[in-house]
Amino acid sequence: MRRISLSFLLLLSLLVSCGPAPLTKMTELERVADMYWLISVYEQNYAPMEYKAQVAGLTYEETKAKYLEQAKKDQENDAFFLLMHKYIAEFKDAHASGSLTPANYPGVHQVAYLGFKGERTGDTFKVTELMPTFKGKSDFEIKIGDEIVSVNGKSLKQIVDEELLSYRNLGQAEANYTYHMGNIFLRSSTSLPLPKDEFVTVKLIREKITLERTLKWIKKDRLEFIEEQQKALAAETPEKKNVQFYLTDLMNKQLDFNGNIKESIKKIEDAGAWKTVFQDRSILNLFKDVNSLEMILGVELDSHFSAEKTYEFFNDRFDWFVGNSERLRAASTDRFSKARNSFSGRKIYLTKDGKSVEPTYPAYIKEEVVLGLTNKVGYIFLDTFSPPALATVAVEDVKLTLEEFRYLGVSNIVIDMINNGGGSLALGAQIAQLFSDTKIAMPTLRYRLSDDWLRDFISMSEDSAANDSVRSYSEYYLKQLWEDKNMGQWLSRPMPLESLFPYAFEVDGKTRSKFNVLLLVNEMCASMCDIFTGIMKDNKLAKVMGVQTMGAGGNVVMHGAAPRSQFLVRTTESLIIRSNGEYIENNGVKPDFEVSVNADAAGKYSAIIAQAFQKVLATELSIQPILTEPEVAPEIATAGN
Repeated sequence: MRRISLSFLLLLSLLVSCGPAPLTKMTELERVADMYWLISVYEQNYAPMEYKAQVAGLTYEETKAKYLEQAKKDQENDAFFLLMHKYIAEFKDAHASGSLTPANYPGVHQVAYLGFKGERTGDTFKVTELMPTFKGKSDFEIKIGDEIVSVNGKSLKQIVDEELLSYRNLGQAEANYTYHMGNIFLRSSTSLPLPKDEFVTVKLIREKITLERTLKWIKKDRLEFIEEQQKALAAETPEKKNVQFYLTDLMNKQLDFNGNIKESIKKIEDAGAWKTVFQDRSILNLFKDVNSLEMILGVELDSHFSAEKTYEFFNDRFDWFVGNSERLRAASTDRFSKARNSFSGRKIYLTKDGKSVEPTYPAYIKEEVVLGLTNKVGYIFLDTFSPPALATVAVEDVKLTLEEFRYLGVSNIVIDMINNGGGSLALGAQIAQLFSDTKIAMPTLRYRLSDDWLRDFISMSEDSAANDSVRSYSEYYLKQLWEDKNMGQWLSRPMPLESLFPYAFEVDGKTRSKFNVLLLVNEMCASMCDIFTGIMKDNKLAKVMGVQTMGAGGNVVMHGAAPRSQFLVRTTESLIIRSNGEYIENNGVKPDFEVSVNADAAGKYSAIIAQAFQKVLATELSIQPILTEPEVAPEIATAGN
């Protein structure tokens, strides 16, 4: 079965094998055929169709007729690709998007750029890097660290709303601004319109001084752009041309970030093949170079969650480990008694099995003082619900982390889910269950009554590897799906998560503590992150701090490709309903304590995390830690730094 992952951070456009975009101009018949294909994918599979009519005012038949008519008009290929993106954006759905593989021939696709990239910081855009062809050029008007406030007299949010939103709309305003802000300054003609002006005036803040700079838009053939950036990068450090290939291989095969980081790095750096290609370059420095590499790869340059952001996130986690390498030393055999008396304002990091091995989700304990009282706070970096580790390992690691918190007298926990793009529905629900001694209320699903879902349930009901009870479970819900479909319904009746995962959410009898939990979220907390936040809040297992989550409320499935353009499309094919009766889609989860998060992006969210530590203690729910020692000491060791 293929429909159990709920993730906004999808790189399927990079991984799915499909043909490139056409070289010759598409005919009217070809454009209409591809638009019919796109519309049919939605008609057959898109779960929130009726829901969008209610919340977004989408009149489907009128929308269908409008785009079919526009497809008939004479237009260049890139203009038609933008038309397909606009159709998808009408649904205001974070999961629904389109992509295509650019044609690797000159004169087909264009790129427009100003020479830098960066990240949203509140209402401004902070420049974090210059393109390879601009690095080392003292005469360039933009410097790293500049904060861009406006462009041509318009705020960055206004530009997003007026120029970009109609081509990609996540359905949540703040998420749209975060997603699109970088796209203002770097665009690919296959997914966003290139700027019409030749020059642009940017207002920026540099060292507390407000300046204005006029820049020339650089518009080039995509292949020419890639070649120039590659040459500039190769001239700086020749070996970089091969870095992307090797780092991708490392991420997928060699670096185990649930194991000993220092030993893994040493093993790889000692390998002859690595030295042959990169001589004495360190892996850490090579990973830091990848932010530049994304710009020359030609991969969805305008996409906020393209390879660049994946590697950038990977860099942050890598820096996390390497920057705190001292904490990875093994603790002594009497680690627990020492740890209880060794805080003194330091962080106590958790490792597994008494070794220098990280749990799936990094965790530490820190002392905080609130209102003159000193107490301990546990921190868990819950960055994804699609970790490298197996789900069973991830669940066990969280369980052991909670046991260690309990053993060390920690009752207050901050779970950091900033920029968590989702992942496995089963894993998220199982982790949530760990925070309660009793069975918690899980969300329900409404399936699009499509042939694909019916086939999935037929397969589950006939799965010879499953036992009779599991197959009977699937047969029961398959019967209900058929009943709803035969009644002409668009969606199924609400069904429990167990309809997909029979017996997967049983109560763990070993859980013996309750915690005062604060979830830290932002507008890029999406999909399973939305759902997990809802589960924890609805069951009164946690308070939520930050801003409203994205509201990506269903599973996503890739379909492709369109007959002529080879366009790929991702659609939402179920709807998640919180136990309070609200749809996740377009609603997300509102925080109990609203605090701006993205304004602290440049500081890697350190200030907002510190604020969360204070908040979780100030709002403690009078839950006292259970200080009795467990029957068997937890198999997580502590190491201080």
